Amino acid sequence: MTNEREFCSDEREVHRRDSAYELAYRCLGVVVILTFVLAYFKNGALSLLAEYGIALPAQPFDQLIYGMLISSFILFLTLPQAILLWTEPDMEAEG
Repeated sequence: MTNEREFCSDEREVHRRDSAYELAYRCLGVVVILTFVLAYFKNGALSLLAEYGIALPAQPFDQLIYGMLISSFILFLTLPQAILLWTEPDMEAEG
């Protein structure tokens, strides 16, 4: 029979994990909001600018939006754990 205390996190570990997730998802939220603003600008403002004679190509905006979405997905998967690894002190070598 296994001891349940082995699998329970102490308060310090829970606090560090929660802080890392909060920081990670706050940064990720900024990236996602910027992506939506850029998509709004591409879909709404480019046609408005074209009416005034300012023609901007849509392809760079598409590539930038795609890149930001891929980046945000990668950050979603890796950033919380990376923050925990960056903030934890290195283990001391034995002997």
